[in-house]
Amino acid sequence: MRLGIAVGVAAGWYGWSHLLAGTLMAWTAAALVQVLLKASCHDSLRSTAIPMAPFFILGQIVAIVTL
Repeated sequence: MRLGIAVGVAAGWYGWSHLLAGTLMAWTAAALVQVLLKASCHDSLRSTAIPMAPFFILGQIVAIVTL
């Protein structure tokens, strides 16, 4: 929770466009990884829950750097 607040404040400092773009990138990347895990042959990877924090951090960093 504290990480989410810190990332949101840092991205929000640059504006709403950065915050929304970073969040969209994070959800898109997480969905892509989840689809790849589901498509893999291993049954143990299909039910694996992935943490969202790394995706939110990377999404916000990419949004801040590129926008």
